[in-house]
Amino acid sequence: MAPHPEGGRFRQIWTSEQRVAPLDGRSARTAGTAIQYLLDPGEEARWHRVDSDELWVWQDGGPARLLTASAPPGTPGHRPDAHQLGPPGPSGNGSRTPNAGEGMHCLVPAGTWQSTHLLSRTYALFLCVVAPGFDTRDYTLL
Repeated sequence: MAPHPEGGRFRQIWTSEQRVAPLDGRSARTAGTAIQYLLDPGEEARWHRVDSDELWVWQDGGPARLLTASAPPGTPGHRPDAHQLGPPGPSGNGSRTPNAGEGMHCLVPAGTWQSTHLLSRTYALFLCVVAPGFDTRDYTLL
């Protein structure tokens, strides 16, 4: 895996062969992309935004908190919402189900500020799918 500019490491695993022209006026791009994204203890995803929808899917490791906000940090409108992603916990019948407040996935709408950090002393591995596909021109990193 390669270092990611926002922190952690990533590996590109899919780029659609289809091209689309987003309705918001951005130039044509691939219809979708996907990466595996890894955070190790002591790492976090710095605040950033992507101008396409991004679906985070927890795959392995410990729990993490994905923060989302409509305004960037340090501005009056910055009021982050917390979304916990992580492993299923035991239910009363012995099966594995998400604990209260936890989930296996979270959709971050286009243009939403986001940051992710670990909630335990273990790694977390995610699948991140972006549609329309990720393009560096649509990426803002603080």
